[in-house]
Amino acid sequence: MTVIRAVMLSRPRDYIISSVAATLPHLIHSSAIAACTQSQVPIIYQPSSLRSSSLSPIGSDRRGTLRTIASTAAPISKHFPRPDVVTGAAVYKHTSRRHSVAHSPFSLRPPPQYSTMAMKNTAEDVKIEFNAKGMPFRQLGSSGLRVPVFSLGGWLTLGGTVVGDPVKEIIKIAYENGINMFDTAEAYAKGKSEIEMGRVIKELGLRRTDLIITTKIFWGPRDGPNDKGLSRKHIIEGTRECLQRLQLDYVDVLFAHRYDVTVPMEEVVRAFHWIIEQGYAYYWATSEWSARDLEEAIQIADKYGLHKPVAEQCQHNMLHRERPEKEYAPLYKKYRIGTTVWSALASGLLTGKYNNGVPEGSRFDLNKDFFKNTLQSLTEEEGLAKIEKVKKLTALAEKKLGCSPAHLALAWVAKSPNTSTVILGASKPEQVIDNLKAIEVIPKLTPEVMEEIEGILGNKPDPYLTYGRPPLDAFGRDPIY
Repeated sequence: MTVIRAVMLSRPRDYIISSVAATLPHLIHSSAIAACTQSQVPIIYQPSSLRSSSLSPIGSDRRGTLRTIASTAAPISKHFPRPDVVTGAAVYKHTSRRHSVAHSPFSLRPPPQYSTMAMKNTAEDVKIEFNAKGMPFRQLGSSGLRVPVFSLGGWLTLGGTVVGDPVKEIIKIAYENGINMFDTAEAYAKGKSEIEMGRVIKELGLRRTDLIITTKIFWGPRDGPNDKGLSRKHIIEGTRECLQRLQLDYVDVLFAHRYDVTVPMEEVVRAFHWIIEQGYAYYWATSEWSARDLEEAIQIADKYGLHKPVAEQCQHNMLHRERPEKEYAPLYKKYRIGTTVWSALASGLLTGKYNNGVPEGSRFDLNKDFFKNTLQSLTEEEGLAKIEKVKKLTALAEKKLGCSPAHLALAWVAKSPNTSTVILGASKPEQVIDNLKAIEVIPKLTPEVMEEIEGILGNKPDPYLTYGRPPLDAFGRDPIY
């Protein structure tokens, strides 16, 4: 039996011949393939998962083998298409049902039950066509995914303080104004945020291919021993439950909501790799991981040829800068990690609404237990100093830029070259419209304005440890030469 190895291309079931067993190296030529066709010797694809004695859904080798078998039962065309008529390349597709792994527990496609519950948009189903309406789009880190500079999140609002029709109004107004990326998590309102988001997306009739849906895994809605953390079991089972709540076949990005010190990093990386191979997610990323842990995950992925994280969801605002601007600085340069920023307004502190106390109906007022430490800090020296900075920023925004302090704060984060998208929070549709005015402020942040802002903040971290020497420029050169 002659064995021809196949190498995976960008799509999981398209293969092209790359090397041949030493016995018959000439079979790589298309004329040899044609000879097989004339003699009706079928060339079939045998996945490695059917040949391996120990099957594992994590880290299993998806490479297969093309075998020629003496048979007159059927012509080769019934098993695979002929070589490309233009290039002559022998390209084969996994078409034989009896050699497919689609119905095994280690299938490369999602289980059948997800296909029946997912949105299968037809022309009649789509009620709202997406229009970017001037929304800038950026690359999500090193991936090819393009994301809007402003997206919408569901933390504390969707499914929490906001339920029912208001959720629908918020998502609809966001979508109609260029936001097609929506972020949630299994932890948000114990899964209710995902339920509300999935319901609204279906009711609005939004085309799935126009959407970027992201969710996060770590704190499951139940309290079982394996309902938390990043074990292989919880990553896989938790993701399946997320998809059920969202009524989707897949999410675009799946985040590890926090780092889990109790689970080996290789187990975590292999689990997310398997999630992507199954089609449950297209990319995976991290949230509030240290630079050291994030780099370890990337290195393990590179070592074993696994999918690596493409982004980090981190807190970044004018009052919280150390981690995103200093700790992650080497990762931006070395790995092109993107960021999906949360709390760009410091939970509303940078809007100026708390300059004279906590107004009724504000986020701090509606979530007193959650923000009790923050509320306490605002009465202490450090908190009072932050309020004074916000007052000065408010004056700068209104007098010099003609905008609100909230617009200034959002534009300031969005201007960062390492920001992929800024996640907005909203409890009312009008808040979405108002926050998007920050797009107009970004061009107004000239070097002179940015320098004035830095003078007010006085907290810019130095990403390079120069020990008193002049800092290097972006190319590692001393700027004085």
